[in-house]
Amino acid sequence: MARSTGAGREPRRSSPRRVSRTYARRLYSGKNLAQGELGRRYARARVFAVGSWFEGFCQPGLEALACSTPLVTTDNGGCREYAIDGETALVVPPRDAPAMAEAIRRLLDDPALAHRLAENGLELVARDFDWEQRTNEFESVLDGVCAGRAGAPPQTRQEYDHPELSIIVRAGDDLRATQHFMEAARRHTDVPFEVVMVDANTEWEAENYAHFAADRTVRAEATAGYGRGVTMGLDAARGAYAAFCTPATALGPEWASRLIATARAYERAAIVVPAIRAGGNEVEVLPPFSEVPAEGLYLVRVDVLARLGGWDDRYETAAAANLDLCFTAWVHDLDVVRDERVAAPGSDLDEPSPRRAGDRRRFLDKWNASIKGRRTRAASHRV
Repeated sequence: MARSTGAGREPRRSSPRRVSRTYARRLYSGKNLAQGELGRRYARARVFAVGSWFEGFCQPGLEALACSTPLVTTDNGGCREYAIDGETALVVPPRDAPAMAEAIRRLLDDPALAHRLAENGLELVARDFDWEQRTNEFESVLDGVCAGRAGAPPQTRQEYDHPELSIIVRAGDDLRATQHFMEAARRHTDVPFEVVMVDANTEWEAENYAHFAADRTVRAEATAGYGRGVTMGLDAARGAYAAFCTPATALGPEWASRLIATARAYERAAIVVPAIRAGGNEVEVLPPFSEVPAEGLYLVRVDVLARLGGWDDRYETAAAANLDLCFTAWVHDLDVVRDERVAAPGSDLDEPSPRRAGDRRRFLDKWNASIKGRRTRAASHRV
């Protein structure tokens, strides 16, 4: 727990061994506390910090939220069911002490942010982690299994006959990232939607999860490039809008309805992207042929994408495919719009350097040929 230390007279010098023993006694003096006293300890803390590198579930972080204590935690795997960065907690990379220190300092210096995270965390605990509710649900499942009425817990996802949005994600062997993405998509997508997962897994566990978690699954070879994968996903999609995401994309509350509203408000928008960081209040039309957005989420209208010819499936990396799609939109006098009011932190896939180099050659060859063709046609018209 982050807490202030007392200040006063100059401390007496002690041997390192004595200091170590004293610190250990203080550190473990709070073990095996009664529930009431444990809750009071949590509630007294201005910030509760979890610095572990890996966790199975990480109960202490959830306990802190239940006591309305602002939480800073590493992205240790076990916290992902309740620690949503910027919403219920501040989440930092494991083994990054400066990032952890900065997050703690941020909450200590910003009481309004700390209060908002604590309130959101308390609401999430009451909604999703009530012991009585969960034990009752589990008991009903076991009763159904024993009586022969049920073989497994029912599906919790809602399926739509006519989804407005198709979320298309290319999933590889990073099962944890895919699970995190799917949990956020199910929780925060606020329009009728479907998830189309382009399954490029080579591990059986990740492949099995893809078929269980997605509404539609398209099998792609692990060696298939990004452009080919998302084209296959688009062919299976039914939505009027498509959101192309990487598993690293962090989807927040109301992300879908807000980006779709922006796409409708800007008639010439071919592509709408969110901001990487929260806090902006503007919608920006990017200058044509400027720096291409590196965000891990591109939202497009499916009919507009069809008029543009779709993704170029020759590109192997997400970065090159995104670059090509933006250039195609600009050449057709359409806009790329960034909505800074919506944050969806993410990054492109971890793409090998040889693939990037090959895509760079493909991009330059394609667009140099396009420019030469335009010049030739313009010259013939002048003649």
